[in-house]
Amino acid sequence: MAVEARKVWYRLVESSTGLAYRNTSASKVSVDFDADVADFRNAVQANWDKPGYLNDVPAGALNVYKNKEAFEKRNATEIKVEPLDDDYPVFDLGKSTKEALIVVVPSVSSNDEDEPMTKTRRIKEEVGKHFIEYLQTEIPTPSSFADHTEKKKCWAMFLPDKAPDMIISHRDPSEGPSVPVYLLSQIFQQFVDDLQDIQITSEDCLFVGTLTESMSGMFPTEQARTDTFIDLFEKYTGMTLKSMLIRHAKTDGSLTFGSGAIYCNLEVKVEKGTGGGDPYMQSIAYYLLSLPRTRIRTTQYPCFLLELYGTAFSVSGILNTDKHIICDPLCPTFQLYRNQEFVMMQQITKLFASLNKSLKILQHQEAYRVLSPPCSFPFLSSFSDRDTTLDFKIQYQKKIKGLVFSAIVQNTDNEVIIKFCSRYNENMHLYCHLRGFAPRLISHITFGNYIVVVMEKLKLRSLTKDDLSKSEIQEQIQLIAARLREGQYVHGDLRSCNILFEVVQNRVILLDFDWSGHHNVDVYPPFMNPVITWPETAKTGLPLLHEHDDYWLARLFSQ
Repeated sequence: MAVEARKVWYRLVESSTGLAYRNTSASKVSVDFDADVADFRNAVQANWDKPGYLNDVPAGALNVYKNKEAFEKRNATEIKVEPLDDDYPVFDLGKSTKEALIVVVPSVSSNDEDEPMTKTRRIKEEVGKHFIEYLQTEIPTPSSFADHTEKKKCWAMFLPDKAPDMIISHRDPSEGPSVPVYLLSQIFQQFVDDLQDIQITSEDCLFVGTLTESMSGMFPTEQARTDTFIDLFEKYTGMTLKSMLIRHAKTDGSLTFGSGAIYCNLEVKVEKGTGGGDPYMQSIAYYLLSLPRTRIRTTQYPCFLLELYGTAFSVSGILNTDKHIICDPLCPTFQLYRNQEFVMMQQITKLFASLNKSLKILQHQEAYRVLSPPCSFPFLSSFSDRDTTLDFKIQYQKKIKGLVFSAIVQNTDNEVIIKFCSRYNENMHLYCHLRGFAPRLISHITFGNYIVVVMEKLKLRSLTKDDLSKSEIQEQIQLIAARLREGQYVHGDLRSCNILFEVVQNRVILLDFDWSGHHNVDVYPPFMNPVITWPETAKTGLPLLHEHDDYWLARLFSQ
């Protein structure tokens, strides 16, 4: 007996803003009466599987909420509402436009032409490539921008209202994930690597001993602490941090390129909690205002931001790209106390030795005009093919999501995927590729804090309910599961978004071997997504087990 179908109303919304996705309105889709959320999601994806909409968005990436009220409580602090589980029945949902299910579409691209027409995009289209000039005109004075008591002028109001997704500071909840400055500029990558590897000298140790002894004391004014730090810093580095007048406000101390752009800025508060504002935000504003309008579209200006509030000292990195101003912390905050234990003093000394080295490199780069052009892609572009040992260069094409990019191998038409991740099981990827159910792994390298994976780009799509009902697909998936057990491997994240169909060779493919490992040996990583309904024993620090992959495959077939 055939299962009767019914219409379910829904609305597509954009994940970061909650506004209608690409100006779409309420729609309806036909599903069986016994359909669950997974079935509904597949139907929605199929309905919008066309260029410019959901053709590049896997059904598994869509989150579904019961109604608008539930969606609006997704970030509530008291009673947070989670998306519906895959197996939740939709029989009684979406009966009218007022009761429409909310389908949340992730922002999977950083290209302007691929973004929905939201407030963010409207402002971006108005200012276009002139977004830095726009920010320089609109931003309040640095002290007002940093001061939370200024209300409308404070960064907390300015960033979401006037500069959405333009200044990435990690303090505005509306901003999207960005590429770390560590991957965008070699000077920051070198600095972070030096924090571990640099060889310190007796001069470095003498400076830090004197600095910590001095900064531990009490200063009557902010200026007194500032002058003492600048004097010691100049004797150590040979560089003078000079106060700069920017829009009727003065920096505490800056180093500048010949163009006027700041490449090191110091902001000081006499003690913690004094001074009326956040020195981090104040420095961001000074940096932005110092950028020369005649060169900002041809030159990337990396800058070190130094914060000294009382004895607390930290270093951040900031730069301009063709789409954003991005600022990231480059190290933990250190306390410049006297008489600290050996390991802590050594870390502080490596910090200042690394900073001294990096600032001298920036001086040299400006003198010889070798600063890079602004770019939103990582600077790493050279790799070696693990099979042929031949070197090759890639040209980034598009940010897919997070730190995953599509690229083209130069001098060829070969498309590849570049992924930066914290861990990756190279051996399991190779094991799966040799057995025909993973893309070819072209390169796998360690780059600072990241593992960088280059793999072939395949033409993939999500598995549909019809696919999963076919015996040949079921046999492929069962064979994959058997091969994993034979090798004592566990994928660890066999959700539907990581089991896809390759349309050229008509085969099932596994992706994302970040968490993969050996059964009952390797363990799950920190910061597992709490929104996902994991197997009961799949938790941070606990071992990967075969039954966890079985759990995900059972859920896949239950769809």
